[in-house]
Amino acid sequence: MFAWLRELLEIRYENNLRKLRLKEELQDRNKFCSSCEVLKIELENSHRERRELMGRILNPIKEPERDVAPEPQKLPTVRRHIPWTVKQQALEQEDRAKAVAMRNAAKPDVTSVEDLEKELDLASQTRESQSGTTGNNG
Repeated sequence: MFAWLRELLEIRYENNLRKLRLKEELQDRNKFCSSCEVLKIELENSHRERRELMGRILNPIKEPERDVAPEPQKLPTVRRHIPWTVKQQALEQEDRAKAVAMRNAAKPDVTSVEDLEKELDLASQTRESQSGTTGNNG
């Protein structure tokens, strides 16, 4: 009476065994030796480098233009030796300028007597107005 159940279980068991054998065979096929793995890695690196190089060739990166420093200007060369006659003339001109300045400094400013009297009157009026305002407060 349970013969049919036994047959069903045997069929399922055999099916599961076949599946396991197929999986093991696939795993064995997918296993690679270490040299094969190294070769795969090298091939991937080669492909990646080739893609990068092709990208650089097809789309070159433009470098920004660099600012060029201006050429330094050449200063006129200064003579180190000045002839005595030129130096003597320059010293004489400086002495004349100093003498004129000293003569003008000795002279008093020319102002009229009337201008001086006006300045005195203004000064005395401002003093009186300042002393008048401070004197009332005290």
